[in-house]
Amino acid sequence: MRRVVIALAGVAAVACGIDAGAAIESTSVAATAQAATAVSLAVHVDYFFCRDDMDVECVEDVVIGPDLVDCVGVAPMRCMVVDGELFYDEIEGFEHEAKYRYRIRMERYDPWDGKLPPADASWRGYRLMEVLEKARVRP
Repeated sequence: MRRVVIALAGVAAVACGIDAGAAIESTSVAATAQAATAVSLAVHVDYFFCRDDMDVECVEDVVIGPDLVDCVGVAPMRCMVVDGELFYDEIEGFEHEAKYRYRIRMERYDPWDGKLPPADASWRGYRLMEVLEKARVRP
């Protein structure tokens, strides 16, 4: 998974009770650099949201429909409806319960570590991160 680092020096200054404006207006470049170093804060985000279908290692929020539907992959099977489209894969850690609509956050990842998958396998895997919402659907 990619790691995104966001530097928040100004926010850190305010959070630490340091006058960020005074540090910036300092006439000494060394003092300003020292103040910035003292109040720098790096926030590590362990995932980033999917931008498009080509992103492999990313996170996405999706809505899963209340019923499994007939579909045909390698053989006839039952598929979830994810964001209004048939979803032929499994989501590790997620168990679909009929008559409930879900909104979940799932991780998309490369289960093959950069190698080519078998001909009948998906080139990416999915893993449940969090169930954001579970709502019973009225008949």
